[in-house]
Amino acid sequence: MVTKSPKETPAREMAAAAAAAAKRAPVAAASPGDQVLQVVVMKVAIHCQGCAGKVRKHISKMEGVTSFSIDLESKKVTVMGHVSPAGVLESISKVKKAELVFL
Repeated sequence: MVTKSPKETPAREMAAAAAAAAKRAPVAAASPGDQVLQVVVMKVAIHCQGCAGKVRKHISKMEGVTSFSIDLESKKVTVMGHVSPAGVLESISKVKKAELVFL
């Protein structure tokens, strides 16, 4: 099996993809073993391009991530993929201080 590394996606494309995924999502609850496509938005303590690069490198190595975007100006990081919000938060928190943003 060939693994694809996640790609960084501009924020507006990420929002459009998240809206489309939400429309396609099944209404029935998923079993605990199934991973559904998740969009996780976090506020991360990124102050410069160096901080953003550190977070970018970390996210690109995470399993289950299909795409992500980093908005340095608003200090928001959006991760999309077959991941859990708690897992993404825990992983990013190892590199930079982060907290989930509830929409």
